[in-house]
Amino acid sequence: MNSYKKIKELRSQFGYTIQQLGELQLAKRDIEIEEQNLLNFYSEIQKNQNSLLDEIQKEFGDGDLDLNTGEFTLKPKQ
Repeated sequence: MNSYKKIKELRSQFGYTIQQLGELQLAKRDIEIEEQNLLNFYSEIQKNQNSLLDEIQKEFGDGDLDLNTGEFTLKPKQ
């Protein structure tokens, strides 16, 4: 292979690699944005859950809410 072809091949490989790195960076950015969106949504769900528990405790008294069954159990008075 002559020098011109070698140089042309190397430049092609550089171009491809740079393009792939750019695409990877964009994909990484998209993932980070999606991660932040999910973290924000998770925080909102926690706030809603705590608000609901506060409402239930105001109505029924101090107790615990089983998130799996939805059952609210009053804490024994001391």
